[in-house]
Amino acid sequence: MKMELPVFTPESEETLSSLTSRLAFWRSVSYTEVSKDMLARILFSINGVTRVTIGRVFKSIPSAGATYPLEVYFVSQGIESLEDGVYYYYSEHPGRGTIYRLAGRSLVTEMGNLLKDSFKESFQEAALTVIISPVFSRTTSVYGERGYHYVYMEVGHAIQNACLEATLYDLAFTYTLDVKNIGQVLSKKAGFKGTPVALISFGRGKEPVKPFPEPLFTVKGREYVLPMFEIPGEKSFEESLLARRSIRNFSKDPLKVEELAYILRFSLGFTAKETHPYLPPDNIYRTENIVFVSNVENLRVGKYHYDPTRHSITLISEGDYRGDLWMSALMQNWIKDASSNIVIVSKKGVRDRMLADVECGMVGELIYLAATSIGLGTVAIGAFIDRMVEKVLKIPGTQPLYIMPVSHPSGREKRFFGL
Repeated sequence: MKMELPVFTPESEETLSSLTSRLAFWRSVSYTEVSKDMLARILFSINGVTRVTIGRVFKSIPSAGATYPLEVYFVSQGIESLEDGVYYYYSEHPGRGTIYRLAGRSLVTEMGNLLKDSFKESFQEAALTVIISPVFSRTTSVYGERGYHYVYMEVGHAIQNACLEATLYDLAFTYTLDVKNIGQVLSKKAGFKGTPVALISFGRGKEPVKPFPEPLFTVKGREYVLPMFEIPGEKSFEESLLARRSIRNFSKDPLKVEELAYILRFSLGFTAKETHPYLPPDNIYRTENIVFVSNVENLRVGKYHYDPTRHSITLISEGDYRGDLWMSALMQNWIKDASSNIVIVSKKGVRDRMLADVECGMVGELIYLAATSIGLGTVAIGAFIDRMVEKVLKIPGTQPLYIMPVSHPSGREKRFFGL
């Protein structure tokens, strides 16, 4: 069975700053009604096509080298006008999505029996569960072993968008990355492409959960408390979702400190519930940040750390580090041209690296959306020489995951992307 979903157009006027304040995190969810329009919006936020220009396809989330490894499936158990079963989602044209029914209720039951008890109840009760199944070879064939990190980061981008879109329409969510038991049966009985790595169930929140941090480092230096007020003219979340692009050409205009403060607050900051605006894997925050300031009004040029508990930045050392970062990142000029560069880091070592990669993608998606919301640009950079970036950071025991330059787009980028 093939079915066209409702076309995605921005409907809600709620902004990212408002939406992140409403985010709530749950250990489990139960049944609540999911309409076909809600289904279409959540699926589109994960992997929908937002624009096609001169043969280039742009989607709701960024992808390393436009390799787009993610395949998206879902389980229906009471969605409006849909039979129960397992479905495949595909988006080829801007705003549009198509679903295909692959299997019936018996496979859903079999899936539920294979899941760990910690997620089984949510899966069995939720009307909608999304399955993210990457085809890793699409990315690793281009980037080698490093491509695995890029794919897991992309999974984080997708989960973050889905959770924000669900919150917009008052749906609770919970997810798991412990899904290795279901891959073989889904491949054999439903023809799944790739390897399932994440399940997200949507419904009514049952048991709240509050993530906790895994401290990585502390810094000393001069502290600057950042402004808290909103930026005039902020786009709605759904408008930002459609407009999000990877910007690689920047103007020489300085950032206002209020603009940098907005980006940090709504990606790395704390909400009113004293949590970051994302739910990390296993409810443990594994990432930290270093902010390089080069051209921001009323801030000294230097290396800073952002503290979400105080919404402040601490100057670790003065100096313009753009040249060093540029060399470390294979001379990608957008780093050197940017007014600021945000580096996402995690604890060094292989333990939990996949979980840190997913969290990094969540943070990266929020930086993209926050920048887009107020007319700024950014791009997620994962291609760099780790040891060289570590020398610039000088934070023992950490490893870089993303470098994200944030600045004003050039006139050329504005014209090309219609910003």
